Amino acid sequence: MEEVFYHKPILVKEVLDYLITKVDGVYVDCTCGEGGHSYEIAKIIDGKGTLICVDKDRDILERAKVRLREFGNVYFLNEGFENIDKISVESGIDKFDGILIDLGVSMYHYVNKKKGFSFDSEAPLVMTYAKADKVKYTAYEVVNTFTKKDLTEIIFKYGEEPLARKIASAIVEYRKTKRIETPKELAEVIKRGVGKYYRSRIHPATKTFMAIRIFVNEEYEVIEKFISKVGNFLNSGGRVCFLTFHSGEDRIVKTKMRELVKSGVFRMVNEKPIIPSKEEVRENPASRSAKLRVYEKV
Repeated sequence: MEEVFYHKPILVKEVLDYLITKVDGVYVDCTCGEGGHSYEIAKIIDGKGTLICVDKDRDILERAKVRLREFGNVYFLNEGFENIDKISVESGIDKFDGILIDLGVSMYHYVNKKKGFSFDSEAPLVMTYAKADKVKYTAYEVVNTFTKKDLTEIIFKYGEEPLARKIASAIVEYRKTKRIETPKELAEVIKRGVGKYYRSRIHPATKTFMAIRIFVNEEYEVIEKFISKVGNFLNSGGRVCFLTFHSGEDRIVKTKMRELVKSGVFRMVNEKPIIPSKEEVRENPASRSAKLRVYEKV
């Protein structure tokens, strides 16, 4: 039976054009997921270059292995991209010619409801990419033990949700009677609490789920940690490509990389971020907020 892959990679042509500077180079897809971008990279460098596919989610990395089984010189590492130093040691390669960081959430994580990212999931409320014992808090602990003040701050800071205080109040009020066990239950609590105030077409729980996911997985801290190290692991002329999908992560990439450009470690390849064409957005609505930023090691 043919394997089904759920996530459609975004800005593929643009990523390939900017990332691959030589076909015999060494490249790292640091957020491999199901292997969408990796597959396209492997097609270009097959037989000449080397590709290292990295993801902190062991399950999704196994799916990528199936997708890329036809190619040689492709290697897989179960690691977080923030640990680019460990990736270098484990791969036995000191410096790379190109690194791709796709900060979007794979559709696989929504379809595979065990992770707890989707509103209708009745799996445990976890929301982690890696195993639950690898994070400080699971979504269950955040939702059921954090104070209303802390919940408000998390939902507003990471989700940019204007109704953060009302949502936090609804959560705290509900858990007086019972703990929130599943993503579906959490989504229903939020919808009942603020649905009448919500004027957007998106589900009232969308920004809250995003905020909790970012907090639990320390996504902002991870980006900063990676950027602080990346210059040490690229050859001169090597490039790092960032695909961002919301303002918070894009702001971190832009700000932190600008500091490295000013200090002479990198040069900015594209002055303005590259965005998907209208055609791509029409064919793949998930691409609508994507931005590609590219930097070259001096």
